[in-house]
Amino acid sequence: MALFGDSEPKIVCASPSVTVDLSSSSNKSFTIYNYAIPIYVLHTSPITGKRTLVYKGSYGGWKINIWNLAANNWNNIYKQLRGKAVTFYPHADVAAESVLAYVVDVFPYKKDNLTELDAVQMDIQSVDFYSPTEH
Repeated sequence: MALFGDSEPKIVCASPSVTVDLSSSSNKSFTIYNYAIPIYVLHTSPITGKRTLVYKGSYGGWKINIWNLAANNWNNIYKQLRGKAVTFYPHADVAAESVLAYVVDVFPYKKDNLTELDAVQMDIQSVDFYSPTEH
């Protein structure tokens, strides 16, 4: 499917105790992998005024769309993950590749159901600088 595995992602949160394993669920998902969110700092010399662009590193970022949700899944599981630190496995079949990350936001939306929220998009970003070749 992508870089180092064939399986869907897995999200593990310690508090509250929540595990979302998309590889073993009936929910369909689509993941957008954005491994390189670069961070640059513009430094201006106080003596000469010369500007230099300094590369600090890259963060990992992922957007996961999860479809076919029951209404109670949104309220009981995904709503609890917003703003939490999680252990994120980009591919559940590669246990060694895990990333400490934050669930930045969770957006529920209507995909196939006109009256209830049946899908959710999760925005996940790594805590530290991340490179998939180092994991």
